[in-house]
Amino acid sequence: MIYKFLAGCVAVCHMTFILFVLVGGLIAFPFNGLMILHMVCVVYGVINRKRNMGCFLTRWERALRIKAGETLSWPLDEFMPHYIWSHF
Repeated sequence: MIYKFLAGCVAVCHMTFILFVLVGGLIAFPFNGLMILHMVCVVYGVINRKRNMGCFLTRWERALRIKAGETLSWPLDEFMPHYIWSHF
C-alpha cells in the first residue's frame, strides 16, 4: 500500500516538473530566481529528450509500482506516452 502511494507521489512530482517546463515561464516571469530555475529545467528537459537518456523519476515510479505488486504494460522510461499521449 505504501509503495503504491509513493509511486503516485513520484508520478505527481513528474507531472509537475513537465508542466513547469512547459508553462513555468509564464508563472516565473515576474520572479528572476524562479526564471533561472525554469531555464535550467528546460535545458535539462530538452537535452534529456534529444539524447533519449530516460528519466530517473520514471525508473523510481516503475520500481515502486513493481514493489506494490502491479504489472506494468508500459515500456521502460516512457512516462509521457503512458500518462499523456495515451489519452489523445
